[in-house]
Amino acid sequence: MIATGASSAPRPASAVLGPDHPLSRAIEAHDTALKQWRAVAAVLVGSVIALVEGRVWAPTVAGGAAIVLVGLTVIASARQQHKRDVALDMILGGEELLAIADVQRQRHRLLCQRTRAMLASNLEEIIEQATRYQKLQVRLVRPLFQRRVVASVADDLRLIIGLLLADDATARGVAACERLITHACSPLYGQDVALLRRELCRVRDMLGGGQ
Repeated sequence: MIATGASSAPRPASAVLGPDHPLSRAIEAHDTALKQWRAVAAVLVGSVIALVEGRVWAPTVAGGAAIVLVGLTVIASARQQHKRDVALDMILGGEELLAIADVQRQRHRLLCQRTRAMLASNLEEIIEQATRYQKLQVRLVRPLFQRRVVASVADDLRLIIGLLLADDATARGVAACERLITHACSPLYGQDVALLRRELCRVRDMLGGGQ
């Protein structure tokens, strides 16, 4: 079975890494955006109540608060994604056992059977599209990857699928596989077969296939 716990209880990132570490800064930026979001949301709720009560000033305040809240929602979402990316970078760098809540949250998500099964399914679909595409078949949407490139490494991808579904898959390897699939600059979506094959070899080794 996969071990999903760290060696000690999670601590604040700034206490472990220092306030200037990228993860500490990302967490602080996200927390600040959330505080601002809650403050504006409170103003919006109050102005809506005032609007119902017929206050003359309420429509202007409610409209302004709603616009600001939309902007803060976008900012908070972007900062949440950045915080997640930094935590994943740390896992990819071999720091997956650090007792930091955000790192452990991502580690648990990566090792979850559902996450690994989803990534494996995505790779299976990519292989299917690359190797069984019919030239006479009309497709409204072309895949992002080059079929020729992916088809040439289909066996390597199938090996990675097996490693993803194995009980001893590592969080670091799953993170590498997720990046392979989700990042627009991934070799999976390029035209260089040799580069993609090297990346797949790296992902395989990180998953445990090189042991």
